[in-house]
Amino acid sequence: MGGTLRLERPAEGVGLVVLDRPERLNALSDELLTEVANALDALDADGAVGAAVIAGAGGVFAAGADLEAFAATEPGAYLAGPRPAAWRRIWAFGKPLLAAVEGHCLGGGLELALSADLIVAGAGARFGQPEVNLGLMPGAGGVQRLVRLLGYHRALALLWDERRLDAEAARRLGLVHRVVPRGRALPAALRLARRLAGKAPLALRRIKAAARLALEAPLPAGLAHDFASFSALFATADAREGIRAFLERRPPRFSGR
Repeated sequence: MGGTLRLERPAEGVGLVVLDRPERLNALSDELLTEVANALDALDADGAVGAAVIAGAGGVFAAGADLEAFAATEPGAYLAGPRPAAWRRIWAFGKPLLAAVEGHCLGGGLELALSADLIVAGAGARFGQPEVNLGLMPGAGGVQRLVRLLGYHRALALLWDERRLDAEAARRLGLVHRVVPRGRALPAALRLARRLAGKAPLALRRIKAAARLALEAPLPAGLAHDFASFSALFATADAREGIRAFLERRPPRFSGR
């Protein structure tokens, strides 16, 4: 990967993507966002990786988009630039994805964390979408995801105001999965990712796809999808192994088939 991102394998079955622009508070430049998408593409295609974690270097997750780059962008050029395609690739990651958040998680940084399936936050983390103060709005899913997570009124209160949520307030609202002591978000997220990586990979992927569909499709379509997905999983070697292991009272040995 390039000089603004590190891609690591810190544990068996786990990939780690580290935003590494601490001198810019890991602001999401076009280059960094594209590197994140490239890293997740690589981890999604790697059969040895069962789960991934995104974190930021320097005690900060990401303080937002790179505003200097935004200032140099011509009006109307945003949609033709690299960012929309990079975001779509990030959202397409099919395996469990965790965000380990310390410090600032603002603007595009919060949108990146919201692109993960679960957020583990250190006690000093701060969350917010302050784009309105720039005459802008979240442009990479922040509005849609926050309304779905928090509800209409709570989401607008966050989107219209410059207030920032601390980690515990974010957990109470359902934005954060778990709060740990300051500086411990990454170890906690890696432990959770390692547990997930030991589960049946086909089932994890199907469950994630079904959960995403539940946010978008009417209930009858979602139920039909769940029936079809269950049927497909029931025909896999992993399902047979899981059932046998349960009956034999031993840990399952999943193969991804």
